[in-house]
Amino acid sequence: MNKILRISIVVVICLIVVLGIALLVGQCNGEDNPGASSTTSSTTSSTTSSTSSTSSTTSSTQSTTSSSSSSNQNNPNPDPTPDNFVETNDKVYVIAHSLKAYLQPNENSEASAWVQRDEEINRLGYYPNGWSLISYNNVEYYVATNAITTQKPFTDADFEFSAGEEIVYGQIKNALIFSKPSHIEEYQYSERIGTLFIDQKVTRLGVSKVEYYDVENNKFIKFAKIQFEYNGESKIGYVNNEYLTTEVPFDPDNGVAFEETSVTLKIIAETSFTLRTSAVYPSSDNYGKYVGNGTILQATHVGTTEIEGETVTWYKVVLDEKTYYVYFNTSYVQIQE
Repeated sequence: MNKILRISIVVVICLIVVLGIALLVGQCNGEDNPGASSTTSSTTSSTTSSTSSTSSTTSSTQSTTSSSSSSNQNNPNPDPTPDNFVETNDKVYVIAHSLKAYLQPNENSEASAWVQRDEEINRLGYYPNGWSLISYNNVEYYVATNAITTQKPFTDADFEFSAGEEIVYGQIKNALIFSKPSHIEEYQYSERIGTLFIDQKVTRLGVSKVEYYDVENNKFIKFAKIQFEYNGESKIGYVNNEYLTTEVPFDPDNGVAFEETSVTLKIIAETSFTLRTSAVYPSSDNYGKYVGNGTILQATHVGTTEIEGETVTWYKVVLDEKTYYVYFNTSYVQIQE
């Protein structure tokens, strides 16, 4: 009996121990799971918050960059500091053909007004970086300093042009004709309105009594007021008087009255024959081109003149897009039938 009682007590104790262990394990599991869930949730929340914060920061940065970019497109360069501004309050004149005026000292900003050549405007001051502040139509604008000058535009009255007309000719290659009796290099103070060519015939209407300092050539010059033809239109312009001459240019026809013809010529000289640049013979100053025996030439004009009491025939021919003169001599040139 005692044995059975002891066994029963042992079994009960074991059951109690097992039940206690089971309760302990269940409690531990119950405590671990909520903790893990809370930690995961907290971590996720923290990560989400961090991501949200990063996204917010990125968005903010993008917004700032976008705003900055937008601002830079409108004003890519900062305005000059007020410390560099030099007050002037003087009268200036436009030397550019048509000057852009900006609301900001920035070429990338949109031009808000245009000021024409020779217009008088009031300058309020300038910055060392090349911008001047002007008042135009009661609005303040910025313009390029090198496109304005304090020198008042010249007129005929300033130079006291002499009166009288005479025929003159150009004696320099491709001389510029200006709309006013002066110019400044780079930004021309007067507009170029034509070109004077060598031997070009023009009418000189007067010469300035006042000299103008030519910076490029480092000397004083006088302007000539001329009337010239340009694209079929008669114009008045100004050119350096040194570029003109009253001497009549040499006429390559040399007074020969040429008429149109269609004669074919053949060179029969034993060695070579000289085509001349003018109807002058004998002379070695007008040698133009040598052609050999058997050369065929097509004459476009024919004319005669008197040389030392003899009648001489001249032919005009075109070779390599240039006009030459053939002194006709039956020993060297033959007419082809």
